[in-house]
Amino acid sequence: MSLMKFAVNQNLCFISCCSALEERLGVSCRQLIGSPYHEWLPTIREGADDALSKVIRFGEPVQLVGYRFVSWNGACTADVVIEPMMMDDGAVGARVQIGDLEFCAPSNSLPAGKRWSDMGKLAAMLSHGVRNPLNAIKGAVTYLQGRYSEEADLQEFTGIMVEEISRLEQFICGFLSTSTQGAEPELVTADSLLKKVVSYTLLQAKAAGVSIALLGDDIIPVRIDAFQFEQAVLNLVNNAMAVLDDGGHIQLSCTMLQQGGLPFAVVEVADDGPGMDPARIKELHDPASEPQLGKDRGFGLYITREVVTSYGGRLEIVSAEGQGTRVQLWLPAAKSETEAQEQS
Repeated sequence: MSLMKFAVNQNLCFISCCSALEERLGVSCRQLIGSPYHEWLPTIREGADDALSKVIRFGEPVQLVGYRFVSWNGACTADVVIEPMMMDDGAVGARVQIGDLEFCAPSNSLPAGKRWSDMGKLAAMLSHGVRNPLNAIKGAVTYLQGRYSEEADLQEFTGIMVEEISRLEQFICGFLSTSTQGAEPELVTADSLLKKVVSYTLLQAKAAGVSIALLGDDIIPVRIDAFQFEQAVLNLVNNAMAVLDDGGHIQLSCTMLQQGGLPFAVVEVADDGPGMDPARIKELHDPASEPQLGKDRGFGLYITREVVTSYGGRLEIVSAEGQGTRVQLWLPAAKSETEAQEQS
């Protein structure tokens, strides 16, 4: 297959495209013009940043060798070249060239663009569906805070609820307006975020007769959007709770491991549930496997994998029937502020 080329304006919307891209997406260039490129293609990232946006901001070209694309349509690698370009109105846009994608594993049922577009529509539908009950919960929590203002424990937990409701509202607004580009990575420690996840789920676990604990106290800095990370881990915890019987156990941990000479924060959620057979593990490991919303827990796992891969990490599953399941999130470890200052 020939090279795919397209150009975007300063708002990351298509302003031109080639016939190879039309063929790949199954739509005409006329349909693409004016729409954000990430509605039709997976966001192209360099680290945590949108690579096209970065080129436009700094005016420097970027070359991504062997870049890995992951979407509803499958997974593949290709070389990507992004160059700044001056448009007729004087604004700066970006010119993109994507190499041969013949090793991609496309779906036979729908073009890539339609799947990606449908995902955006699904996200908007889910966001709207969550907003109304969220407002009702917020009102109930506010009432409880006022009605039982002398109850210290209740105030602590309702305070957590108010904080998370506020963050969820911001997340939904971002989803409806700019998709994943609203995320703002920050330097945090993985262990501190895991402690928050445990505190959120203690009561839920207790009600289900399940124990949940955080093992170890390694302080490992990562650069990630804290809310996205917490939701990614919560998806794994909820999946574990769903398969555990009364008396089951969930353990969270974070360790520093080296791979390819690079440091990684490896976050693990382990349970002693029924485990999975090899066929199911293979299916969940396949990025091209479409999750069945409402039929299994693949949708939450898919979202978790998307979050991790968007920050240059990966998701791994270790499981066997009757031996429980361990899900690992490999995230590139970041330098602490002290280390960064010492090396500057």
